[in-house]
Amino acid sequence: DMAELVRAGPMALLRVTMATQEVRAVACSEGVFNGAATLMLLKYEEKVGEWLYDWIKGRGSSVLSIGEVGEIIDRISILKAMSIAGRTKTYEKMGIQQPSEPKGYSEFVFEPVSIEEFLAAYAGEEAATAYLKKHRGLKGSFVAFSHFIYMGKDSLITEPYDVMANALSRGAAVVLLNTPGVYAVIPLVLKDGKMSFLCIQTKLGYDALPRTADIASSSPNNRFKRKVEDKETKEKT
Repeated sequence: DMAELVRAGPMALLRVTMATQEVRAVACSEGVFNGAATLMLLKYEEKVGEWLYDWIKGRGSSVLSIGEVGEIIDRISILKAMSIAGRTKTYEKMGIQQPSEPKGYSEFVFEPVSIEEFLAAYAGEEAATAYLKKHRGLKGSFVAFSHFIYMGKDSLITEPYDVMANALSRGAAVVLLNTPGVYAVIPLVLKDGKMSFLCIQTKLGYDALPRTADIASSSPNNRFKRKVEDKETKEKT
């Protein structure tokens, strides 16, 4: 029964032969479909940008706050950076020759991107170089995501490395709810193979640059570092 197959199984691609009533299914992770949806979003990013601009100027729906609009814009920018980032270091790590033409969907969904090339696409070469100069331990690390998932709706995230491992396995970055000071977290696989993460805070200033007073610092109690230290202290005692 096709309806039962859809209800019981994971996300799947179905091929139905009507003449014989034959149904074939290939199970896929959610990341495969969400990656395809992301590429469709980016294809129409100009139109989406027009809608968001109307919200900013007060001509659109009041469903979204100005902060939420800023976060959506940043999310699109992050995903756009992943789609256009170079893959030179990826192919160097894989030990294969870089193809002459981009592979499109498969490249975006299944292949990692070096932190150097991701940041260059997201913030520009100069900003990426300056950031990595201050954080030398990130050099040689990779990111791999094609969409965002939401976590932390009901409580603060207290196991950040578990969350990052979960997100990485799903090919996703994370939008944190109920976590002041941090909007999104991107899983990182460091050069030595250890798990880490890159935190992002979004500020939308469309008339002028944000002032210091506009930026609310995250509570020290909500910092990932503090949460990890608290957990380790409890385990030792």
